[in-house]
Amino acid sequence: MAEKTEEMKKYELETGKNAIWNNEITKGFVKWQKGETLYDINKERVALYVPKDMKEKWVSFVKNSNYSTLSRLVKDALEFYIQYKYSPYSEIEPNNFNLLSRLSHDLKERLTSIMAYLQLLIEGREYSLDYNAIAALKNIYSQCLSFEEFIKFNFESIKPENEPIMDKSTVKYDILIIEDNIETLNFLTRYFKGLGYSCKEARSGKKGLDILKESKPSIILLDIILPDISGYEITKSIKSNTENKDVQIIFLTAVPNSEVMKKMEELGVDGLISKPFNLKDFEIIAKKLEKNK
Repeated sequence: MAEKTEEMKKYELETGKNAIWNNEITKGFVKWQKGETLYDINKERVALYVPKDMKEKWVSFVKNSNYSTLSRLVKDALEFYIQYKYSPYSEIEPNNFNLLSRLSHDLKERLTSIMAYLQLLIEGREYSLDYNAIAALKNIYSQCLSFEEFIKFNFESIKPENEPIMDKSTVKYDILIIEDNIETLNFLTRYFKGLGYSCKEARSGKKGLDILKESKPSIILLDIILPDISGYEITKSIKSNTENKDVQIIFLTAVPNSEVMKKMEELGVDGLISKPFNLKDFEIIAKKLEKNK
């Protein structure tokens, strides 16, 4: 079996080719020894002139890494640069609002799907899955919440320069969810967003009414028992406002149906979903939204 000489090692380092193949010295190595030009029908030689100190850094990097040759490093570096340059996020700068907004949107879209499925597993399989499995799912969900906060803090805190003043009355979205239970609120928000609906959320009656002052939804999914204002009082306030009185309201509550039904007729509420709910219960919302299109 032929043994590699120092010259062969030098050849392999410079060219990225084998000096020995199947226990035989390759033709390429022989040509290289003679000083002949080595051709590759799939490659073209390119001259690259760089400062001496840069070349020394490259050579040092090659020796201390898994790269077999300097040419391989240059090829990979060029390929990486080209891919990076054509990436939609390659030009992100601290004040580049449009690109940061797009990156935030793309990250949250994927995160929303993950969290919605996690919530479905946690809510639907809590008593059938092993305790440790449920604990692990809840931990992942918690990490997702932390990542969502990271996205909001790093990508959504920057405001565009000369942001145009928007007429709040023209801002329209699908569902406003007013619910004080954070787990239920998160689940419903991610569930509807996963179906392609736009949502806003509020954990108190006051917050919900404040949101209504700025923007108008097609449907309000409203809990009745809230920490500050009851769902009944919120409904009265909404129906008394000329701008929002046509917004459809659906109660989401654990209050007995017999009690709620009386109030629904009195207040002009459009629907009722009782807790604990089933995902099929929300088909009524999808149907109403389709009619509004």
